[in-house]
Formats: sequence, C-alpha cells, structure tokens
Amino acid sequence: MPIVCGKDFSFLDANQAARQLFPALNTLLPGETIEQVKQFENKSELCLLIDGKVKFYKITQTSILQNNKISAICIVLHDITDKENELKNLYEKATFDPLMHIYNRATFFDLADFMLNSDKAKNRSYALLMIDLDHFKLVNDTYTHSCGDIVLETIAAIVKDHFFQNDIVGRYGGEEIVVLLEGISVKQAIDKVETLRKSIEDTIITYQENKLCITVSIGIAHSPAGSAHLLDDMLVQADSALYKAKNSGRNRTWLYGESPD
Repeated sequence: MPIVCGKDFSFLDANQAARQLFPALNTLLPGETIEQVKQFENKSELCLLIDGKVKFYKITQTSILQNNKISAICIVLHDITDKENELKNLYEKATFDPLMHIYNRATFFDLADFMLNSDKAKNRSYALLMIDLDHFKLVNDTYTHSCGDIVLETIAAIVKDHFFQNDIVGRYGGEEIVVLLEGISVKQAIDKVETLRKSIEDTIITYQENKLCITVSIGIAHSPAGSAHLLDDMLVQADSALYKAKNSGRNRTWLYGESPD
C-alpha cells in the first residue's frame, strides 16, 4: 500500500488500501503535511492496532528522482503480520513449557546462567527455589492425567504471579518448578516462599465434580552478595533442602543448611 509524498512529507497521493489504513489521508489536500506518515522517516517496521488486532508492517522508502534530484518519496507498507506471528509462535515453542506456560528447562538454565554471571551479580544476593508438588502421582492415578495437567497449569500460574517480572521461573522436570530470585536476603526469601506455600495450600482446584487441595514442598538455597554464584551448586543445595522438606512431613519450606527443629 503505497503513499507518495514530497521530500518534506507533504501529501501527494495514496492508493485505496493506504487510505483505509490511515483515514486521515482522505481529508488531506496535495501539499499538506502528513503527520501520521512523518513518523515513518526513521522506522523500518510499524505496529498498529486495527479492529482489536495487532498488525505488523515493514516500511520501505524509495526516492523518486526528477532531473537527478529527489522530488518525492514513495513509502510502501508491506503487511508482515503472518510472518511475525509465525516467528512469535516459534519463539514461544522454543522458550516456554507448553503446559505450565513458564520457561522450559533449557531456557531457564540459559537465563539463570546469564543473570548469575552478569557484571552486577557479584554485588547482589540470590535465592534459588526448588518446588515440588506433594503426592502428585496420586492425583494422576486417582483423577487421570487430564486433571494432573490442570493442577500443574494452575500451580505454575500461582508461582509465576507470586514473583517479580525479573525473577526467573521455569519447569525443572516433571512436577518440579525452579525459581531464581535476585537481590533478596535469607529472611525475605523465607517469608516470600512461605507466603507462596500457604497461598497454594489455600487454593481449591476444581476438576469435574472434584475439589482438590494441593500442597507443595519447597527447598531454598541462598547465595549472599560477594559469593561466587554457581547455578549447579545452588541447584544441588535447593534439591537437598527440598528432600529435607519432603522427609519432614511435606507442605513446608526448608532452607539449605537449616537444622531440624
């Protein structure tokens, strides 16, 4: 859909498709400035909300020469919405777990390694959480795997909504969720994780005629500021703490290095 304008972005002509996309063109007279189009000067792509749908356009500009001088500019918008949506879908498939809608294992490791090895990491503290659903096999065996999928999706959503956007939440494997928190003290981590555990405990998940109460056990590893933040070590520590939490009755949190009551 081409729009032809002067080199000062004054309106000259546009086809019907461009006029439908930008109705203001229908009221312009030749020579008037096209404010909407002037914004394209330094852009190669454009995103518009049309009838409630996001549309993507690639912008190309071609100079029109007259006597070897630029007399006008032809701006063409190419609809690349389908291509952008396809790329987005491919990115989501490669990045997110399709059931839990959190980062998959590979992406979690990549993002966590990047965070822990950043320039600012040495001066920050971190906590790594290992979250495991209690007696999840019993849910699958009693109510079918369809119910189990709903439980996993629901718990993952609660976990994701509980933390900040820059915290990294991923599916570690099976029913285990792993979370990396940045800039958090031991007390803050324990308090925040305990609030999460209680929130999950208080959530009732409905499946057909059944109401399920799910609990989780959570292991916490903490790496204080100034430490060498090693992801593999933190995973081992969080997993060890999780083991203690489960062996101590489940539905509880456990900090690595903590002694039994």
